[in-house]
Amino acid sequence: MEDITWLGRPDFFARSSGITGINSKRIPITNEFMASMQSVGSSMINSLHKFNFPDSLYESEVLMLRSSSSLDKNIEGFREGEISGINVSNFPDWYDMFYRPGKEIAAIRDWDERVEAIAEQAPQWNIGAIAGIPSWVLLMLQRIIERYQLSNIHEIWPNFQVFASGGVAFETYRKDFDALCKTPITILDTYLASEGFIAYSCSPHSMAMKLALNHGYFFEFIPFDERGIDESGELLSDPLVMGINEIEAGEEFVLLLKVERLDWR
Repeated sequence: MEDITWLGRPDFFARSSGITGINSKRIPITNEFMASMQSVGSSMINSLHKFNFPDSLYESEVLMLRSSSSLDKNIEGFREGEISGINVSNFPDWYDMFYRPGKEIAAIRDWDERVEAIAEQAPQWNIGAIAGIPSWVLLMLQRIIERYQLSNIHEIWPNFQVFASGGVAFETYRKDFDALCKTPITILDTYLASEGFIAYSCSPHSMAMKLALNHGYFFEFIPFDERGIDESGELLSDPLVMGINEIEAGEEFVLLLKVERLDWR
């Protein structure tokens, strides 16, 4: 069906079990939605000047360890996969100048085979930044170190300076990353989900994340107290709903997210 949750017919559906406990949910991914996520990514990149990174970072390559970009096509013609794989499959060709492992390796479905392909190509790359889920990235770095009998990852990628973490809280993995690095790296936290690129860290002095307020998302907040939640932790039938201008730092809220159409026809 068309024009139910979004005007028009999307080409992609993101598969994500999220926190619902079911096997899989399907989220429509439109061109406008992908443009919004890319816009948040651009804002995050634009904030890097605050960190005073050396020029070598901007002359290096970015390794994004994501889900396979090889998508399934269902009988209705939609292409389905995890949101990170959908994003990679839609990268413009000019990304090839700096994006690693490249679309060919990114399309490998088998995880172990994809990591082996990355490890094989690793000496040819000049990686300055890595993005991905910490546990996945750790396994990849450990495999590279093991394959080439390295003491640390900087022996093969001396310009590796930034890790953009997502999917889970990073602190659990900090000691593991420190053990694999010769020099300290900067950690940037991100909240990128199938529902959108919601927030990212943009300050060298804090891991706190900034909400993506001007990228097609509309945020509302329900107080996590008697004004919005009952004694069992469930939402009230008529909770207090607040806008971004009404909340205060230090309080806890239930976050409501609406993705708005950026270009209504």
